[in-house]
Amino acid sequence: MITKRKPTGYLATCQCDETIGAIDLNRTSRKEASNILGQWVANGCTLTPRFNETWSISLGVCRCSRLAEDES
Repeated sequence: MITKRKPTGYLATCQCDETIGAIDLNRTSRKEASNILGQWVANGCTLTPRFNETWSISLGVCRCSRLAEDES
């Protein structure tokens, strides 16, 4: 039987394909994590779970407003 692992964190990828946020669940209170994850979902971000104890990511800046300006 395979045991399901619990995520140790999440990455938030914006609709413009930039990774704009990361959260370490071991260092964040449940209430604060819930608020942050909920905000990312409300903003249309894709959440990607991380399962390892150590992970790193380079964060970018959302380009959505610049993309909208370029299309005008």
